[in-house]
Amino acid sequence: MLYAERALWAWTAWICLFGVYQTSASIPDIEQAITTQLQGMVTITPQTLMAVTVVGYAALALTMIWIVLKIGAGKRWARSSLLLGFILDALYTLSPPHHGILGYLTDVPDLGLQIYTLVMLYTAPGSGWFNRTKPTPAGA
Repeated sequence: MLYAERALWAWTAWICLFGVYQTSASIPDIEQAITTQLQGMVTITPQTLMAVTVVGYAALALTMIWIVLKIGAGKRWARSSLLLGFILDALYTLSPPHHGILGYLTDVPDLGLQIYTLVMLYTAPGSGWFNRTKPTPAGA
């Protein structure tokens, strides 16, 4: 269970930090698109977009912290939420437009950490963590 939690912490850090990095690295391209292709249609500045992105990733991080803590508490719904999130992430990653082999390389840590964690959570001994019976109160 400890290894699965550590992998989830690493995955959360990767997603949030790399996402913010990708957004900041894309600012020149975003400015170019706003001034040439979307002139008059978009009123958001690249700096505002960056701030919104950071807030979005902070919300994602807080949500993941909550889910990891619930997984640590043995909540099956949290484990299932992680599985559903992985399925949606994998479908999104594999759907067109294809972004070439270099684009997929950045997805390796993302999907790899999720797969590792899910294997740890759905196979023994990790699956036993979610299948253990809760103790009954004394005298019940």
